[in-house]
Amino acid sequence: MVDPYFVSGELKIWSTRTNNISMLLSGHKDSINTVRYSPNGQLIATASKDKTVKLWDTQSGKEVGLYQSNASIELLAFSPNGKQLVIGGSDGKIYLLSIE
Repeated sequence: MVDPYFVSGELKIWSTRTNNISMLLSGHKDSINTVRYSPNGQLIATASKDKTVKLWDTQSGKEVGLYQSNASIELLAFSPNGKQLVIGGSDGKIYLLSIE
C-alpha cells in the first residue's frame, strides 16, 4: 500500500502483513505528485514538484536513477516492458526516458 500523503517528499511503503512501514524512500525536496511501480516490480518511480523523477530499487530502497526536468512532474507511466518511462510535466511537455 502507498501512503497517499506525499507532502514531506518521502514515500512510505507499508507492509499489509505487519501494518508497519517496511520501506521509507526519501530524497525529494518537495511533495511527491505521483508514484508508479515498474511492470516487473523491481523499480518504483516517484515524481515530485521539485522537478525530479527518482527511480528506486524495491528490494534495497536505494535510489538507482534520477531525471531532472524544467517543470514539476505530474505524470508517470512505465512502458509494458518496463524499459521506458513516460514523463509529463506541468509545462505541457512529455518525455520518454530509457531506463535500461
